This record gives sequence, structure tokens and C-alpha cells, in this order.
Amino acid sequence: MWSVSLTLTTKSARLTLKRGDEVVEDEVWKFDEPAPKAEQRDIAECVFHDCYDLLNYSAHGQAQQ
Repeated sequence: MWSVSLTLTTKSARLTLKRGDEVVEDEVWKFDEPAPKAEQRDIAECVFHDCYDLLNYSAHGQAQQ
């Protein structure tokens, strides 16, 4: 089983890829300026919708508009 997680805080973002319990990739970005909650929400929503479109296309062969 593969899993991807994104964690956003005001100070950093962390993106982790796991295969089972093994961490395959783990990246952390420190923000120069604190990220406002609205920006964190926008980033999270963008990532979710991009993943949704990718998975929907993979499952059904068509992009959603």
C-alpha cells in the first residue's frame, strides 16, 4: 500500500511518500514568511483537486471540468 501525506503549518510544509510503513521520500520546506491560514487552505485545496483529477482520469479516462 502506498500513501502520500501533505502537512502544512505557518512555518513549513512537509510532503511524505510511504510504501507500507517505509518512508520512500520525505521533503520539508521552511517558509521565509509565516504562511497565513488562508494560504494553507488554498494550497491544500489545490493539491486535493489536482490529485482528484489525476485519479479520476486514471480510473475513468476523462478529466472533470
